[in-house]
Amino acid sequence: MERLSTVAWYLENDSITSVARFKEEPSINKIISEEKQQIGKTEAKDELRKRRDTIFAERLFKLISAPESPGDVDDVADNIALCLIDFNEATISTK
Repeated sequence: MERLSTVAWYLENDSITSVARFKEEPSINKIISEEKQQIGKTEAKDELRKRRDTIFAERLFKLISAPESPGDVDDVADNIALCLIDFNEATISTK
């Protein structure tokens, strides 16, 4: 049923009662899928970088976005540094 609900855009599966029913509005999976098709990866990453830098702006700590080496981070203990690895540099693996 879980696999079916990821592709059946108008099927709603109630996790509490285990009752499945069709509805008039598309599921959240359909809405996300349509939005993903309209936004390119580069554009999305640029927007996320902009939001990230705004959220983590220098308020409580010094923001260092996408450091290339440890030398990009000061060794001064006066300011707390937050180093954020860029999307293109991060690697995620599953076991």
